[in-house]
Amino acid sequence: MIEGDFDALGKYGQRTAMLPYPDWTYFSFGQYRILEKANLARRSLDERVGQASEETPSPVRLAEAFRLPLFEAADVAIWRATIIEETGRLLAVYLEHESTLRDLYATLKASQTAPYGFAEFFCWYDHLAYSHTVDLLEDAGLILIPGDSFAAALWLGNASGGH
Repeated sequence: MIEGDFDALGKYGQRTAMLPYPDWTYFSFGQYRILEKANLARRSLDERVGQASEETPSPVRLAEAFRLPLFEAADVAIWRATIIEETGRLLAVYLEHESTLRDLYATLKASQTAPYGFAEFFCWYDHLAYSHTVDLLEDAGLILIPGDSFAAALWLGNASGGH
């Protein structure tokens, strides 16, 4: 559905991997590419954590080995409550502009060939919107992007938002 250069995809995203410990997930979030090249530091950490998890007896030991934050049940409950609240606010903005988004989608070639493509379009649109939001928050000094342009953690449960 998307044509053009890599920037049209949005520059941030999340990778998630289930760990061999019951209900534990590893995730990284940040830039996929830096200066037109793959974010090798991120890719390397993702791979090394995945490999080490097979030989490390617990999520606590894995987090210690890689100096990663470990989000246990109480932390995850706070994150989820915040996410639910903020998602409701974001949804209200999208619903306020729903007709404009549907009109935009109707101008795309994909809208003619993919009758159920609006969901795919909206997923892309949201991805691009949050990429720009991250940049605006950084520019305003409200968040700090780590030096390798990504962050990673271990999370009790599914870090993608499901249970």
